[in-house]
Amino acid sequence: MQSFHFWRKVMRPEQSILAGLGAIAILLFTSINTPVVVIFAIGLSVACNVVGASLFHYGAAKKVYARKYWDLIIVEHPERLIVRGLSFFLLSILISLLWLSDVITIILLLNAILISFYARVLSKHWVSKNVVIAIVCTTPTLVGWIAGGMQNNWTLILISSIFFTYLAREIIKDVNDIEANHGIRVTLPIWLKSKQKAMYVAYTSLLFAVIFLFVLNSIFSASLITYTLFWLAIVQLLLIPIITKIKGTRVSPDAISISNVLMLASVVILIFV
Repeated sequence: MQSFHFWRKVMRPEQSILAGLGAIAILLFTSINTPVVVIFAIGLSVACNVVGASLFHYGAAKKVYARKYWDLIIVEHPERLIVRGLSFFLLSILISLLWLSDVITIILLLNAILISFYARVLSKHWVSKNVVIAIVCTTPTLVGWIAGGMQNNWTLILISSIFFTYLAREIIKDVNDIEANHGIRVTLPIWLKSKQKAMYVAYTSLLFAVIFLFVLNSIFSASLITYTLFWLAIVQLLLIPIITKIKGTRVSPDAISISNVLMLASVVILIFV
């Protein structure tokens, strides 16, 4: 029987909850009169999609995770994780078919297809690897915006900031995981033959993310809520390079937990304040 730590790693409950709440937050921020069933459906479908992606990926990319001795996850039955991942994908799409729009269903389906091809095809080269994951990670915001009737164009600015944030995160992860990826994937630090150059690319991506946040902040009138969200996001972005050192030091689980808490705080403020 697998441990609690194993299932927490392969299912990523914090990320799935964050994604579901994020979609709900954007929905409520862009649409006032939304039926309760739609609110719950949007959050649950997105959360299930994230769980499905995580389970499927851990099953399909078990060789990489078996090499990460600093954060070791041994997958003894990868086919079972893949089947469970597909089950969560189907549940996500079913919820969307019943209560959400066809456009959202198509987006969730495309997510499932991309993740299905990611581990063994798209992740082989850094361009498709990093860009695909960055796009997939914008899904909660995109889905929430579509469910809200696409009423606020500023959401596109937020999506752009999220894209560059996750693009930077993926590059930094590849720097951390250069040993595990060697011989399996051509990640950016392997392609550039330099961790430092890859980190410069990541910092440039973070700079774009911060610029988009400043643009977004200038759209809203000054208030405690908007300033709180803005600075939580800025701290979240600045935390990434602060906790990551170029010369061989990997991101600690504690730092990642702090990062997740900051993002959850932002989402909770959006929903309940």
